[in-house]
Amino acid sequence: LPLAVIILHMTERGIALGLIGLVIALRSILVILLEIPSGALADSIGRKPVALISQGLTFVSILALLFLGAPGGALATSALLVLYVVSQGVGAAMHSGALDAWYVDALRRTAPDASLSANLARVEVVIGFASLAGVAGGAALPSLLAGLELAYPLAGYGAALAAGLLLRAITFALTAWVVREPATPARQRPAMTTVLRDATELVRRPDLALLCVASFTTGAGLITLETLWQPAAQASLGFTPATSGVVAGLGAAYGAALAIGPVIMLALVERFPRKLPLLAAVSKIGIGAGLVWLGASSGAWDLGAALALGYLAIAGHGAPFETLFNERIPDERRSVMLSVANLVNFAGIAAGSLVIGVSAEVFGIGQTLVATGGLIAVTALAYVPLMGRVPNPLPHSDRRSHDEGAVGAAQGPGDAGTHEVAVD
Repeated sequence: LPLAVIILHMTERGIALGLIGLVIALRSILVILLEIPSGALADSIGRKPVALISQGLTFVSILALLFLGAPGGALATSALLVLYVVSQGVGAAMHSGALDAWYVDALRRTAPDASLSANLARVEVVIGFASLAGVAGGAALPSLLAGLELAYPLAGYGAALAAGLLLRAITFALTAWVVREPATPARQRPAMTTVLRDATELVRRPDLALLCVASFTTGAGLITLETLWQPAAQASLGFTPATSGVVAGLGAAYGAALAIGPVIMLALVERFPRKLPLLAAVSKIGIGAGLVWLGASSGAWDLGAALALGYLAIAGHGAPFETLFNERIPDERRSVMLSVANLVNFAGIAAGSLVIGVSAEVFGIGQTLVATGGLIAVTALAYVPLMGRVPNPLPHSDRRSHDEGAVGAAQGPGDAGTHEVAVD
């Protein structure tokens, strides 16, 4: 809900864009530093407590932004921004992997014959439509409530942040109520150093390394699309702020694509459950094709179709990729390995951010989009070695106990017959 107006809220409360950029950068640094340790913590003490801590910290971060402009001047503003950076950064790092890992484990425990790919695709469908509704609702709420002349801190865009806080509180309560995980005696809980060591071993496996390449390039493709589509539209259509209604139409095109992409992929994974590497590869090619098309577009319909294709492919890529990744990691290290995938994706976003801006200035927006799209499409080859390779995870009862670790000398990463048929 706050996503569509959060920058506008901060500027309205007197925060300069330069300072906002610094705040976002510091938050990103915290996420990078804590992504893997937070995943290891979830594997060590449990997914539920880490998820609840994450949601509590995220609640605090939005609460800090809601009260920007409070009496106390610069000192109070600085304190609130520091609180936001710390709580948002730590909360975001702890969020990735905890509930995702719990969901996969709970599904396998309660419905072992259920299709993982189809259920992950259903999750993506819910997220897609919820995100579309949340962004649209958050953008509309301040104007809908403007006639009430709300007082601080709800004035202006504050109402959208307050609505987000309400849903955060509901989410916290639902997590506390719904999430259940088997109790693990303290003596059987692995040390974080063991979890981190195992993650280092696992990520060296050829199949997981290839999936990390795919995650990295997906992040790079996403940030390229998000960064350059607006200036590409501006360069092609030449609109001004007074005539920028076309931007709303283009935004609707990619917003609908984000919601529809998972629906299409759900149908495909149910129809072709053993073709996940191919579906993921086609999605990757779609991301690249969308970027190339956007770079070569010259009209509003062209731009809208290119945006829709790019975001459709990005939204559809999630379910097959996540299934392929989850099928190749042991239950006991699921959180930390999902954090690895998230970190690699974030690294792709960071690398793309560093390169595409300079490239667009030197070579032009269109050329940068075409070149990046071509490179992204080529990385679909990362899925080729996974085609025809059927994961063969050990039954849970055959796994070693937590205190022995998920990876050891006798059964190291990539060994045939451990968690999958070895790709190498």
